Amino acid sequence: MKLYDKEDVKLVLNNIGILLKISCFLFLLPCFVILFYNEPAIYLYLYIALSMLLMFVGRLLNFETKATGGFRHAVVTTLFFWVIFNFFVSVPFVVIEDMSFINAYFEGVSATTTTGLSMISDPGNLMHSSAFWRSFIGWIGGLGIVILALLGVFMSYNNFKQLAEAEGRGDKIQSSIIKTIKSYWVIYLVATIIGIVLLSLFGMPIFDAICYSFNAISTNGMDINSTGILGYGSLAIIIILLIMMLFGATSFITHNLFFREKKLKAYFSDPEYLFLIAMPLLITLALFKYFKFIPIHEIFLSTASIAWGGTTLNYVGLNLINPDFYKILIIFVMFVGGSSASASGGIKIQRFLLLIKSTWWKLKEFAMPKQTYFTKKFCGKVLNSEIIRGIFVLTLVYVIFILTSTIIFTLYGYPFLDSLFEITSAQGNIGISVGIIGAGLPLLLKIIVIFEMLLGRLEIVSLFIVFGFFIWMRRS
Repeated sequence: MKLYDKEDVKLVLNNIGILLKISCFLFLLPCFVILFYNEPAIYLYLYIALSMLLMFVGRLLNFETKATGGFRHAVVTTLFFWVIFNFFVSVPFVVIEDMSFINAYFEGVSATTTTGLSMISDPGNLMHSSAFWRSFIGWIGGLGIVILALLGVFMSYNNFKQLAEAEGRGDKIQSSIIKTIKSYWVIYLVATIIGIVLLSLFGMPIFDAICYSFNAISTNGMDINSTGILGYGSLAIIIILLIMMLFGATSFITHNLFFREKKLKAYFSDPEYLFLIAMPLLITLALFKYFKFIPIHEIFLSTASIAWGGTTLNYVGLNLINPDFYKILIIFVMFVGGSSASASGGIKIQRFLLLIKSTWWKLKEFAMPKQTYFTKKFCGKVLNSEIIRGIFVLTLVYVIFILTSTIIFTLYGYPFLDSLFEITSAQGNIGISVGIIGAGLPLLLKIIVIFEMLLGRLEIVSLFIVFGFFIWMRRS
């Protein structure tokens, strides 16, 4: 059995170094905002210094190694890059917004994982550069592993491909993985620009339009002002943002098929997309009997904003009647999440649908004669028992992490259902809160939520691969 050794560690560190060196250029973008809004020059020097420091650290991690990269190396690289990158991301919040390090790191992780939970009570008090930075890193995180792959263009094709698969986003929608990455980013960028233009045309200030477009397409859902989306008083703006959230929560494989073949059939033959549409509609009908004093379109908009992007529109009275019933429905929505190969989190709709279908298959097997065999197909593909077992195990572990963290929250005196709501929101990278998560949260619970957000973005399998990497390290 092959054990990992120091050469494998050097390879991982070298890959992290490459990603850090290229990502240093991201820190220069807020400089334009600082100059435009005439913010203190010290903020400008801060971002430039962070950019230079990232380059320096990246160069320090430049090791020569004879190790050959594999999928596990890519997963370890991805996880540690996210952890280290978020350390640098959090510094502006500490220096400019006077946040504690743990709160700033929480804010950075929440943005880059597109969760949207926040330690900031009033985002309207943020400097323009901080509001832009928080939205921009969320936009980068929306296609997280895609940016890692993009930043890894100077690595070998092998490593490039493995990084693109490390978060489960490496589906070959074209013959070349590089063409795939380009397709994702062209679609993502064009959709973002269209969103900015439309929001501006309907009266949103250009700075707000940029930030909200970033937050909507990435399903980040963070606000940049005190009044949120409803403060603009425009139904058109709400609809534009919801469409962008739906776009971000939809599989980019489906988007690519549509733009390549110019057929709406690509969407309506995608069961995940149909589920994304149907879920808020069904929940709206379920809620309507409890919220008859609220127009049904407002109930739908509120529910869809959670299902597609993690932004709550907070219509008055929506959480006043039978709140436990409402919370349970939203917990289900957050648990399922969005499409695979999308910017959203959760267990993923494809896995959820496969769980339902495989349960039906098992019941069917019980009802049929013992030696009877039937083909198990999902989305046109034949699945074997190993894949199905893997889905069940992954879901079970996902639930165990949620319940474990929920129990810890209850030990601090928080109600079980509210704790379950917050943890499901964090691990599903949704970002809706019932009010528990905030700057006053105990330190241990902040660390747990940070872990849950990273776990949700990087997938549970990644965590076990990293553990295995160190467990099977050769002691020499």
